[in-house]
Amino acid sequence: MVIMSASDEDILSDLLQCSICMEAFQTSGVMQPKMLPCQHSFDIGCLRKMSARSTIQCPVCRRQHYIQVEELTNNLTLMQVIDSKGPTPANTASRPDSKAQSQGSEGSVQNLYNCYKTPSKVRSTLKNYIQGHNDKEFEADHLSAILKCMDYYKQVGDAENIDIIITCLELVRSQIQKAGSQLLNFQKLMQRLIQGVLDIMNSFKRRSPIQARGIRILRYLADPKVSLLGDSMLDVCKTTLQALNCPLERAEITKVMEVLDILARSLQLSREQNSEICSQANMKNILEILRKELSAPSSMALLSRILCVLTNLSDEMPSTSLNIVKENGLEILETLFRNHAIRQDAKADAIQLLGNLAEIKDIQPDIIRHKTIIEVLKEFLVSQNHRVSFVSGLAIAHLSMLPKRDWTKLCTHKDLREDLLQKLYVQVSAWKSADDLNVRFDSLRPLYPMLEMFGSPPTQLFAAWTIHAFCDLDKKRYQEMLIEEEALDILIDIKENKYADPNVRKLVGEILQAIDSSGN
Repeated sequence: MVIMSASDEDILSDLLQCSICMEAFQTSGVMQPKMLPCQHSFDIGCLRKMSARSTIQCPVCRRQHYIQVEELTNNLTLMQVIDSKGPTPANTASRPDSKAQSQGSEGSVQNLYNCYKTPSKVRSTLKNYIQGHNDKEFEADHLSAILKCMDYYKQVGDAENIDIIITCLELVRSQIQKAGSQLLNFQKLMQRLIQGVLDIMNSFKRRSPIQARGIRILRYLADPKVSLLGDSMLDVCKTTLQALNCPLERAEITKVMEVLDILARSLQLSREQNSEICSQANMKNILEILRKELSAPSSMALLSRILCVLTNLSDEMPSTSLNIVKENGLEILETLFRNHAIRQDAKADAIQLLGNLAEIKDIQPDIIRHKTIIEVLKEFLVSQNHRVSFVSGLAIAHLSMLPKRDWTKLCTHKDLREDLLQKLYVQVSAWKSADDLNVRFDSLRPLYPMLEMFGSPPTQLFAAWTIHAFCDLDKKRYQEMLIEEEALDILIDIKENKYADPNVRKLVGEILQAIDSSGN
């Protein structure tokens, strides 16, 4: 018999719950675990919400699967584990004795007013309530009692009793998940809940089950389908990054990266806020985790998640990009590209990060000096995988804006820039649409300087094709973006310039015609 530690129990608990809705799997019904071809499992209800036109994109590894939910197989391993553990608190409402457990739970919670200073009584009261709360309405006075209990133990600050605070937080969280904004004083409650998590996370600078549970609560709060963070998102992001200073286990690191990935995609940070969050120390912590993953790449999912976090945080953020380079980010990427055990899709994620770095003029010479990186860009540019080819082309297009004389100084191959540009022109000419790229732009501004590169038709062609393809993909979003970012004058100049490359002029003309036809 294997006796599981508290940490093992936490990990098992994570495995037995859907990482989207954070609800426990069950052996039947909508919470039955279904397994995608990439081996990640989610409940049927969440998968149905994610599926579109017989395709499902895995939220963990982001692979696109062309399959219907009904065609997916059950995760029999998880179901066997659930059977072996017996009924969970989530489904005790159907057990014969559940009514007896729930009777008097309201009164028991009310007793928190009188006994919250006695830890053993608090634990017993909360346990009774957890067992029966699915059968009872969660009323405002219950919230008041639990929050009073939580506030007391925050003030005491005794590590032995911090677990009570976590239990209170999870109770409140479960009720918010069910009732949402219909709860009394919802916004005030959410602020207290989030602040409780942040206080706990910030007070523990070492790895512990408390820290792990705090990370799981942040993961739930950050979920875009829950959308509970509001103005606290920035504080949650800072606290999550601080958690990387603790000696976390791999499962906890995965949760931290999930939170950071969600926040990095949803936060609209100013450059000042981004600079504060993405300090050199924070970038060092993330890159060190990436380095360790490369030494023993047991899972591409975490590797890709880290790369996506770095990519989203560095998008049009020069200070973050520079901090990544200062902490040997290019050397780590070079190691990644040399590692034959790393799959091509993970390398494509790395090249997308490289595209952000290549956008920064001060970093371009450093990239060109790395021979392996340039060789990988050249190799991946002609890949049959369209996304891989596209993100490689984006990086090359950025680097091509550095003058030829600088390339000559930085590399031994004097015609390297022209060789890359020639291949770029051929590849772009063969591309059809952006449907399979799984890429989006929050702004098209990085492409406008490329459009003005009349001395480099391949660079112009890449920018024109990208704008044309993404306007076809989402007319409203990208046409409005062109207008708001005042890019129409650049497009008109190209169309009217008879010396411009014919293919570039053709694409630009079609973009302008489409905008005119849509009435924008």
